[in-house]
Amino acid sequence: MGLFSKNRRAACLLLVAVASVHFLGAGIASGQEGDGQEADGPTFKIGDVAPPLKGITWLKGNSIEGFRQGQVYVIDFWATWCGPCIQAMPHLDKLQKKFGDKGVVVVAITTVDRANTAESIRKFVDERTGDLQFRFAMCETDVMQEQYMAAAQRDAIPCSFVIDQQGKLAFIGLPGETDVVIEKILNGTWKGQESIEELKSLDERVAKLSESLESDPAKVLAELSAIEKEHPHIATTRQFVIGRLGGLLRIGSDDEIKLYFNDATARLFDAKDTMQLSMLAGYVMSPELNPQRRMVSEAEVAIEKALAIDPTDTNTTVMAAYSYATGGQVNKANALLDGAIEASKDVALKQQLRQMKSTLQILGNRLNPN
Repeated sequence: MGLFSKNRRAACLLLVAVASVHFLGAGIASGQEGDGQEADGPTFKIGDVAPPLKGITWLKGNSIEGFRQGQVYVIDFWATWCGPCIQAMPHLDKLQKKFGDKGVVVVAITTVDRANTAESIRKFVDERTGDLQFRFAMCETDVMQEQYMAAAQRDAIPCSFVIDQQGKLAFIGLPGETDVVIEKILNGTWKGQESIEELKSLDERVAKLSESLESDPAKVLAELSAIEKEHPHIATTRQFVIGRLGGLLRIGSDDEIKLYFNDATARLFDAKDTMQLSMLAGYVMSPELNPQRRMVSEAEVAIEKALAIDPTDTNTTVMAAYSYATGGQVNKANALLDGAIEASKDVALKQQLRQMKSTLQILGNRLNPN
């Protein structure tokens, strides 16, 4: 039995709900920090030699016998039931295409368990990864999860481990956080934990700026522009986008808001990042975060686009329902969740969706009393 099972699917939904409430979440969230658990057995920290990939079956792409000196590896852990994992795959593909000729190898590894069967994994790889150019592998024992996820005190997926040219662990985080790490490794400026702390500090600085949106949106926009000039990679992170959008919604012209919102949603649409697309729309639809109610109709269109990409993805459905509820459209939120409840064969998931429906009803009425 793997470390991840159906309770991880529930955790994904919980993560969506938490992210919805605490929208200005982390960007570079990782480094050698774990999830607050104490290690029981081997540990895997920044700078440690990466364990070899063993006990796995290669499903797509050439097998890897060992980490070759001079190459950089991104080892991403995922599961067939994990919506965020699947939505991160276009980004992993982008990494492979962008950095492949520079010696970067991307591998997606999943562990077989009752909720993530070998049959469902093979079916997924055969039917849904045709255009993806990175490798896929599965492990029918817990060896990879134990030596990577558990040893690094990680229990949430997707989770990407970046291995440097010396075969040592350079970074742990979300797939979308790895671009700047890989670039710095390749140009020789990555300094391990020191660089991780610098990136985290930058993220915290951007997130903190959002606290001043109500009091001084002009200052927030000016500081974000200055940060972007010095650190261009930050411009596509969630907290930066929300900070700039929040400032524009308060003092920007209609043309400025429309241009920025459309650019941001187009990028997410192209990446098939339906959760972030729905989440961004939810920010605009919230009367607390956007009291002037600017761009609400455009936000509704963004939600519809997100749902159309993959109507069966429960995480996107939940995020879209949240966005509708915060915007006062509780009936639309209920309809989405009712559809997900009817479609699901998982009793526990059905119950969780019913509870979420009740919660969103209360939330929608509170935010939109009239």
